[in-house]
Amino acid sequence: VLELTGRYRRDITTLSFRTHSTKTWDYTDTPGENLLYEGLLTLQPNPGFSLDVGKKAYRWGTGYAWNPVAFVERAKDAGNPDLAREGFWTAGLDWINPYSGSLRTVAFTPLVLPNRGSVNNDFGKEGFTNYAAKLYMLYRNTDIDFMFLSDGSKTARYGMDFASNITTNFAVHGEFAYITDVSRHTINP
Repeated sequence: VLELTGRYRRDITTLSFRTHSTKTWDYTDTPGENLLYEGLLTLQPNPGFSLDVGKKAYRWGTGYAWNPVAFVERAKDAGNPDLAREGFWTAGLDWINPYSGSLRTVAFTPLVLPNRGSVNNDFGKEGFTNYAAKLYMLYRNTDIDFMFLSDGSKTARYGMDFASNITTNFAVHGEFAYITDVSRHTINP
C-alpha cells in the first residue's frame, strides 16, 4: 500500500490530493489498483469561509469505529478505523464564526453530492443530486452537531451527535440518527 498526499497553496486557492495504490506480487499476477481518495480545489477568501469542489472524505460523527450519522462517508474498516478512506465528489461551503461567550463557535457546512453516470455511482440509487448539511456548535466544553441528508440516492436522514471532555483524558460522546423509509424484515411463525 502506498498513499501519496500533496497540497499547493497560492493566495486564496489550495489544490490538494491523496492517492491510494495497492499491488500484490504473487503467482496470480493480479494488477495493482490506483485510486484517487481526495482531489480538491479550495477557495478561502477569509479564515471563516471556504468553498470546496472535488473529491473529499468527510468525517461526520464522534464514534471511533462506527458512526450512524456518517451520511456522506464510506464505511470505516472496523479492524483499523483510522485508515484513510475514499471520498465522494462534492461541492460544499464551510462557514465558521467564533464567539466569546458560552457558545464559542458555530460552523455550517452545506454539501451538494451528485450521483449521475460514473460520478458517485456507489452512493446509492443513481440519477439524483443529493443535498446534505452539518451545523456544528461548540458550547462551553461540548461539541454538538446536527446533520441531514436529503431524500434522493438514499432515503432522507437526520442526525445529531455530541462529545464532551469530562477531564483531560476522559470524554463522553453519543450519536443519534433517524433514517426514513427503512425496510424491516420480520420472520413470522
